[in-house]
Amino acid sequence: MGRVRTRGLLRGGPPSLRQRPADIVGVVGADDLVWLAVPPAAGLVMAATIWLAPLLARLVRPAPSWKPFPAAVQAGLIRPEPVEQTRFLVAATAPFVVIALWLALRRWHRWRLRSSLLATGYVVAVQVVIAAVVAACWVSQRSAHEWFADKTLLVGAGLGAGLLALAWKGWIVPKSIVGAAGRGRRLVGLGIATLFTAVWLLPAVYRTPTATLIPARLGVLFQIQFVQDEFASVLNGRTPMVDFGAQYAKLLPFLVAPVLAVLGPSVGVTTGVLAGLGLLGLIAVYGTFVVLTEDPVSALVLYIPFLALSLFTLTYIGAERINLATLAGVIPIRVLGPFVLGWLCSRQLRKGSDRARIALFMAAGLVAINNTEYGAASFVALGLALWCGHDGRSSGWGRARRLSAQAVAGAVLSGVAVCALTLLRSRSLPNLANLSNVTRVFAVEGFGMEPIQPTLGLHIIIYLTFVVALAMGVMGAVGSDDASPQARVLRGLLAYSGLLGLGAGTYWVGRSDPLALFGMFPTWGLSLAVLCWALLRQAAARPTMAPATVARWALPAAGILLAFGLMMTVVVQIPSPAAQLRRLTAEGPEIPQYAERVRFIAGRTTRGEPVAILASAGHLLARDAGVQDVSPYASEASIVFYEQMDLLLGTMSRSGASKAFVEPTWSEISAYLAQKGYRTFATDEASGLTVWQRALGGPG
Repeated sequence: MGRVRTRGLLRGGPPSLRQRPADIVGVVGADDLVWLAVPPAAGLVMAATIWLAPLLARLVRPAPSWKPFPAAVQAGLIRPEPVEQTRFLVAATAPFVVIALWLALRRWHRWRLRSSLLATGYVVAVQVVIAAVVAACWVSQRSAHEWFADKTLLVGAGLGAGLLALAWKGWIVPKSIVGAAGRGRRLVGLGIATLFTAVWLLPAVYRTPTATLIPARLGVLFQIQFVQDEFASVLNGRTPMVDFGAQYAKLLPFLVAPVLAVLGPSVGVTTGVLAGLGLLGLIAVYGTFVVLTEDPVSALVLYIPFLALSLFTLTYIGAERINLATLAGVIPIRVLGPFVLGWLCSRQLRKGSDRARIALFMAAGLVAINNTEYGAASFVALGLALWCGHDGRSSGWGRARRLSAQAVAGAVLSGVAVCALTLLRSRSLPNLANLSNVTRVFAVEGFGMEPIQPTLGLHIIIYLTFVVALAMGVMGAVGSDDASPQARVLRGLLAYSGLLGLGAGTYWVGRSDPLALFGMFPTWGLSLAVLCWALLRQAAARPTMAPATVARWALPAAGILLAFGLMMTVVVQIPSPAAQLRRLTAEGPEIPQYAERVRFIAGRTTRGEPVAILASAGHLLARDAGVQDVSPYASEASIVFYEQMDLLLGTMSRSGASKAFVEPTWSEISAYLAQKGYRTFATDEASGLTVWQRALGGPG
């Protein structure tokens, strides 16, 4: 940053209009312009969230129009949040507003600051205000859930300062890194990362489909049944996106189903497969850090804290734990594709060529189709990362046009591949009703949504992390001519992690349960690790800094180091391998009622008969009972609107199914079946199921 040697505030009025913008910026300092842009950007975004978001919600978003079950409304499960979700989407534009204002200041600034003291005071004042907001969020988070105890602040600060000292000495960021790093050293690093990851994932594996009195296991089974039934639907002859509405993953079941067909779709096998996929996704992040740092040791320094934060333990019950892997909805289902895509992106950025980019965008398209919540964000983030990781040989507009064409080609190829898959399997193209209805139930109609409470909390700190990472990546691409592989990868990953985090945040903004916030930890940890590396890399270069520069960047650097230090404190949660092995070898009873349900269904049907099973693990029950479950849902708990019942009855009619086996979760399901001409055929107390059959000539 240039130092201002003149005295007084202004000198000589506006500079010559012929003077280059870069020279004008050099007088004030590009970094100063960043901070100059923050307050107006924050004001614009806040005003937009207050005044513009309600209008956009009415004009752009579909209005809730489906008729929910009264019991679901009374239980507080139907809460549409169009304004809150729109406000978050507006807030997600904050880094782009900062960037736009920064670019405008770079181009049109016409005055020379003559006092560096005034500029430094302004920058520090802005940072102090941001620090005060962060402190308020830290205090406020206790009212929802105390994720980090106050004492961890001191420990985190010490660990962050220690990292900075080690980087300054060149022990974490070697002064001269050889890209090859030695094959043996790389294999050792990969082995250590794999071992740590496997140990952390042990609590997610259950050897037998048990349900003891331990509450953790019951909670895990409730969550796993949805993912397990999506996998089992393929074994039962269903095709996701055609005649089955997958809630979590649309393409992953096709890859997992062959494994379950060979080993059996039990809870033990399912959790083992999910843990293996989680291992793959998390190790992809380690591979990304290896590409970023060019050193396995430095990659481990970033990866192990990231791993610990991603598998943050929410609840301990003996040897059992509740974390994102045991619940499976985020790890691996949602983050597997984006994390593998991030690794592929980092490798592409290091190569610095246009080759294989269409194939990369095709992979991103498949990730987006598999899970839209995280996948759509990763597709856009990939394009931005490749744009930021430029080699300086083309203009920004030229890169944008070329990447847009490649992205469109990749998206088309991914769509063609999915259509070919469904045609080969079911002789049908994807059913838009099944694709849109699942999203509509949650995003538009508000099933399971909860408002953000409190307003200030840890989620604001996570949001600011994404904003900083994204802004640093894009502004670095605009303001830097460094085309080295290290700089390209760093800029690209900053942009990728920041935009992925903001996009994936829409999932939590919908269901804003304070205890669900840890679903943001994997993407938060990725951004924190990349930001920390950017800081450590700068410290290792030992730059000569003026006092004004130190004053300008002391608070942001301290915040990044403190956050990464807090992430390091979670490493102590690592599970005991011995305790986990004892848990895995313990016997447990079978799932209650499962065998009785298989017996009841098989006894009331003929082999291969199409039926609808509205019960937990319905497609798995159908497979073991020798029937075809034509229900497009994984569980009766997913049906809370009458329009969903209409879709179910239409599917039954087209499939020739006349019987429905119902677990009495919602009384409205039985009442609606009766209204549509179905009659109770039999009830079994042992299994808890009632079979409804369409009356001859009934309207169903």
